[in-house]
Parts: sequence; C-alpha cells; structure tokens
Amino acid sequence: MGTGTGHAQVVFVPPSGVIRIDKLVIGDAGLQDDASIRVRCQQLPNFGDATFDETEVVPAGTSVISLVFAPISAPADCTASEVDDGGNAIASVQVTGLPTSFRLNPNEDYAIGVTNDVTAERGDLRVTKVSIGEAADTRSDVLIEVGCVDPA
Repeated sequence: MGTGTGHAQVVFVPPSGVIRIDKLVIGDAGLQDDASIRVRCQQLPNFGDATFDETEVVPAGTSVISLVFAPISAPADCTASEVDDGGNAIASVQVTGLPTSFRLNPNEDYAIGVTNDVTAERGDLRVTKVSIGEAADTRSDVLIEVGCVDPA
C-alpha cells in the first residue's frame, strides 16, 4: 500500500431560513387589483454569495393570505416590499408592515405581518338636462332620478 498526504477542504454551509408574510386586507376589500410582494436577500459575504429574489402575486379580492419565501441561504440581509399594492381607479390602498429590512439567520422562520386598508374612491356626479325645441321654454320642472350601484 502506498502512503501519501492530501488536503481536504471542509466547507461549512449554514442551514437556510424562511420568511413568512401574513397579509390581511381590510376596509373595502374586494375592490383592489392584484398586489405583488417582493423579497430580496443577499447572503453575508463570509458565508457565501447567494442571492434570493422572488415576487409573489396576491390575487385581486384576497382578504387573507400567508406567503412563504424559502429556502433562503442564511445569514442574509433581506428586504421585503409590496411593489404593487393593488390600488386602482376605484380603490386606494394604505399598506402597513412593508417595506421592511432585516437580517435572516440560519434556521430562522422570520414572520412579517402586513395589513392593507382599502378605501373606495368617492367621486362626484354632475347631471345636466338640456331641453331643445320650440316648446323648451314652456316646460315645467323635470325630475331626474339617479341611482348608483356599489361596484363590489
């Protein structure tokens, strides 16, 4: 048998982490469009150079949802943001809980709570009645009935 020497390199890979985002939609929920939540993480240099960049869509009309972003190489510096809140011509959205930046540690299950408060946009309605023809000046008052329907 021969003898010899050799070198072995042992690389330590820390366990990954998980980010959970629990989102609640309140107010005039159901009027908002799709929303998008993005999570970006950069692993700390002494542990690797992995990056994580994922966007999840929250479907229009959703009132409660839990999103899981994983596996994420840790430790990592992360940012979570709502890149599209679902606001539109008939609804405005106030987001609390995002954006946020944090450090994700190995084996960590990092939880973020997000609330979207949806408010229906209110508007004005102006109606103009025009009478034409020879007898227009002799008409009595005209009653106009207007009805509005909730778009939800």
